[in-house]
Amino acid sequence: MAPFWEDPRARAINRRRSHTLLSSFESSHAAVEHLKQHPSQQQHPCPNSSSQQLLSGCEWRFKVFANPDSVPQGFYESAFDDSSFGTIPVPSNWECHGHGTPIYTNFVYPIPVDPPYVPKADNPTGCYRHKFNVTDYCPDR
Repeated sequence: MAPFWEDPRARAINRRRSHTLLSSFESSHAAVEHLKQHPSQQQHPCPNSSSQQLLSGCEWRFKVFANPDSVPQGFYESAFDDSSFGTIPVPSNWECHGHGTPIYTNFVYPIPVDPPYVPKADNPTGCYRHKFNVTDYCPDR
């Protein structure tokens, strides 16, 4: 059986559905006040609600593996021991933080093009982990 990432029908495993970048606020007044205080966020407002928590702009646990088959099973489980993981700022580009080689090309694709198959040996796969407690941010929900 082929791995799920080589199945053209598998387009959204463990990922949120596509959506517009909208944020909600407790009131229209709260939204206006937020935009006054953060004018640079007018196009992409950060959540400013008791029911949302921004998970970027901080360090996440991170480790690169040689290929998807090298990723430890259950790395996404809360009990997984990630003591061998380092940290990386999110958002960022892992190659710019010393993991792998930056790839820039405008005409030659750096891996063989054979959809839906991906290289088995040399296919760096990054795993991110971040802990947070929902009740810290939404105690009433």
